[in-house]
Amino acid sequence: RHRANFAVAEEAPGFEAAPRKAAKEFLQKAAKTQGSSTLGRIADMFKTNPFEIILTEIDKVIALLAEEGDKDQKQHDWCMEVRDKTHGSIYEKDADISNLNVDIQMLTVDIEDPQVGLKALIRQSEDILQHNSQSQMSETAQRKKENGAYQKDISNLVQAQALLQRAVVILRKFYSKIDAQIAKA
Repeated sequence: RHRANFAVAEEAPGFEAAPRKAAKEFLQKAAKTQGSSTLGRIADMFKTNPFEIILTEIDKVIALLAEEGDKDQKQHDWCMEVRDKTHGSIYEKDADISNLNVDIQMLTVDIEDPQVGLKALIRQSEDILQHNSQSQMSETAQRKKENGAYQKDISNLVQAQALLQRAVVILRKFYSKIDAQIAKA
């Protein structure tokens, strides 16, 4: 596109201005008379479009920009795809977090409720166990006390039985003497 504009301008009448033409002819003549290849190359530069190198470089930059544009578009498309996936993942994770928060609240109620929560049940069970333990200790003490009284009663009864057996022996001896006296009389 740029080359076409310069080509049209080159072909326009008066484009090659007098100073350019004079410089070109002067360099060509000097190159021939002095036999200088350097001056000849410089004169040859006037034969072609001086913007050719610049236009070639502009074309390279345009091609490079188009290539980079394609890469940028691919990168942009990839970023958009990843972003869409990430947004979907974030939405799912937010939903999971909301569900977990509901579960946490329900579990907190199950644990913390003062009437039927697990902590209340544990407290009640601990109170019952403590009451049972105290009852066991007091009942055990009472049983020991009652057993001591029972053992004392048994000991007294054994002594009383022994006394009664001795008394029976003594009374039998006594009455057998009386029966013997009555039988003699």
